[in-house]
Amino acid sequence: MLESILQQEAYLSYKNKQQTRDYLLYLTKYHYDNCKDYKNILDSMGYTFNDSYNLIPFIPVRLFKELELTSTKNKTKILTSSGTSNRVSKIFLDKENAKYQQKVLIKTMQESLQLKRMPLIIIDCKDTINLTFSARSAGILGFSIFGNDTLFALDSNMNLKLNEIINFINKHKDKQILIFGFTYIIYLHFYNELKTNKVKLDLKNGTLIHGGGWKKLENLDISQNDFKAMLKEQCKLESIFDYYGMAESAGSIFVECNAGFLHTSTFNDILIRDNDFKISKNKKEGLIQILSILPKSYPGHSILTEDIGIIYGEDTCLCGRFGKYFRVLRRVNNSDIRGCSDTYERT
Repeated sequence: MLESILQQEAYLSYKNKQQTRDYLLYLTKYHYDNCKDYKNILDSMGYTFNDSYNLIPFIPVRLFKELELTSTKNKTKILTSSGTSNRVSKIFLDKENAKYQQKVLIKTMQESLQLKRMPLIIIDCKDTINLTFSARSAGILGFSIFGNDTLFALDSNMNLKLNEIINFINKHKDKQILIFGFTYIIYLHFYNELKTNKVKLDLKNGTLIHGGGWKKLENLDISQNDFKAMLKEQCKLESIFDYYGMAESAGSIFVECNAGFLHTSTFNDILIRDNDFKISKNKKEGLIQILSILPKSYPGHSILTEDIGIIYGEDTCLCGRFGKYFRVLRRVNNSDIRGCSDTYERT
């Protein structure tokens, strides 16, 4: 069934996603049978299997920091989440899970933003992908697929390689350029360095994809609109798209559209839960529950996050893309700072 879902368009109307819902129900039973800790959790909840999509049990995201949840005996990689403490999530992946993550990322980005292979600037240092297999390094490796000529914009000390960036832009001045990075790193090591040195770049043909790190920008009183305006002023960037995702739901991302909303896809979904954990109606804010068809090597197919969001509608976004369209508003009070780039502190 999974292969059949992966062959479908990334943005189907919600009424055409029955296979996705059925597969998520299948994953609940699969993980119950293959992960002892997950079985114990569901048993303690008194969960009884049924065919109700809205009653798929969820587990809190911070549980991945407490338990080593795995449903496979063929673990090949352990993906670690970001975090400001030593308590990080461990996500156990096997070859099959990793393969499908890559497939879904490619399909999602190709169909949401019409991405293809093009010159790529990664606003990070190359050492990141060699140190640990983290959410940050996984993001870099994932988006590197779209680069046919790739430049890491920062050196090993996280300093901007300005001359190399200017040469790269001049080399590809008549082409579309893709730029990828994590939000706070882009702000601190790209925008700030350009601003401080009074340097402006011409990236009007660029498309920036970024995610993670919003908590730190919020602490600096910088909104998403502020972030976009800063980059437009400093380097003529107008095509800027955020995405929402997390290590615990690796590979399953929600991409911003031209209307400024994040969208669910054929491969994932969200529900909004109120303070009593009941499903909220559209336009009511609450806790975001992420559902994804990808996690088979670990029970991460239904996770209650620590993020507050709001769904504005379904299949009716002005951008023309199908799926639920929503925004992430803020973190729950007292939750850990957990953006993909939040592990980095400049020394």
